[in-house]
Amino acid sequence: MARRSTRHLPTNKGFKRSRLSSPSPQSTPSSSSSFKANTDEEDDGESEEDIRRYKGKIAKKSRKRKSRGALVLKLPVEIMDDLVGRMDTSDQIAFSSACRAVRRVALRHIFRSICLRSPLMAMKFCNAVERDQDWVPLIRSLTLSIIPGTMSPSKKEQTTLERLRPKLVRAVTHLSNLRDLDIRDSILCQMTDILEQATLPLLRVFSYTSLEAIMDVDALAHHFVGRHQDLEELALKISAHNRMFSSAPSNAPDIATSNESPDKIRHLPKLRSFVGPCSFIADHIDGLMPLATASLEWAAPSYPDIHFAVGRPIRSLAQASAQKLTCLECNVFRWIPRLLDFVVEHLPLLESLTILEGMPTLDPDIKTEMCAMLPKFKTLTSFRLDPQFMAGEQFMEEYQRFYEETVVELQATCPRVSCSLYAVSDKGSCFMRRIYEFAPGADLSALAEHFLGDNVIPTIL
Repeated sequence: MARRSTRHLPTNKGFKRSRLSSPSPQSTPSSSSSFKANTDEEDDGESEEDIRRYKGKIAKKSRKRKSRGALVLKLPVEIMDDLVGRMDTSDQIAFSSACRAVRRVALRHIFRSICLRSPLMAMKFCNAVERDQDWVPLIRSLTLSIIPGTMSPSKKEQTTLERLRPKLVRAVTHLSNLRDLDIRDSILCQMTDILEQATLPLLRVFSYTSLEAIMDVDALAHHFVGRHQDLEELALKISAHNRMFSSAPSNAPDIATSNESPDKIRHLPKLRSFVGPCSFIADHIDGLMPLATASLEWAAPSYPDIHFAVGRPIRSLAQASAQKLTCLECNVFRWIPRLLDFVVEHLPLLESLTILEGMPTLDPDIKTEMCAMLPKFKTLTSFRLDPQFMAGEQFMEEYQRFYEETVVELQATCPRVSCSLYAVSDKGSCFMRRIYEFAPGADLSALAEHFLGDNVIPTIL
């Protein structure tokens, strides 16, 4: 075997000894040659051993380096998915550049939920969907809250908004894996075309906030809901800006006027939560639904026919849910007489009941009716009264005091129910929210602390 050079071998004690050993000057030529031969043999043996050691160290270091780099990849996908889900969007984007395996996990979170807030952002999104980018199938939630930069856009901006509407319809329809859709109309950019044309086979959660009146919301949403009968959560709302004007007294007919559709929706077998106008279920749904929570809204200023305007929607809600509804919220413009009477009659198994009153009134009958009807609920455990005091109200303190006393009397009348008052009032330049909440069997002797205002909590509205 040819002798190998030892320049590239690591130095060790044996190797140094072999190289530094040399014959003495007094030694004979024969002894020198024999010593050189022995040294060469030892060098060959030690060189081969050093080479094996060196290769072993290099292989060990490479194995450590590989195992150190693949540590993240050894984690289960579920754990990696949970770690990425706890990061901010900027951290997810940075983390996605680590490797391909990490990128696949991170992209699912980065593009899982998208919110479009401006026409430019919406136009870029539509163009990307048309080019069929690889992240388009990853979108699960989409929010359309498109608000132009100015209330008086230029002609170019108006043209862009007009071009945007059909492109948005095509883009939304192309999202075949979308499960959650939230549409919010703005004054200059309404999304009614999506309700009329889009069909999403996997849609489970739908929310629509309209600038139109309640009757128009019913008509717009009817056919869209009919095409998506696997919905689990449905919310049809009117914007707060429009509710302020639609609630003003007028000579318009009551919103609960019969507007029954000949082709009612007969199958919503998965719907468990509904938020919307009181007339939607009565006019557009005919069939059983596994509803557990519902929020009904009455926005008309007058109720000429209480049985029709109040009793009919609640009765339809009870029939649709087979009286299995456990949580109900009634959002009224002002207190409706006999409201609790109808609720007790048709939904006696409620566990939670909330009354939101848009224009509080100092009607003594409110207190009397509540105290008389609340004990009639069989399974009620929580009752919440939420009068929305309007800013600038002259007698706000008087309203506040009236509802505080009402809740105290309710708690004393029905101690097994947890009664609470969530009242928003205006204190100077800021809003304050007072919360009065009593657990079942609460000690009302300590009520003075509440009336002193120790539990006044500032909130940002």
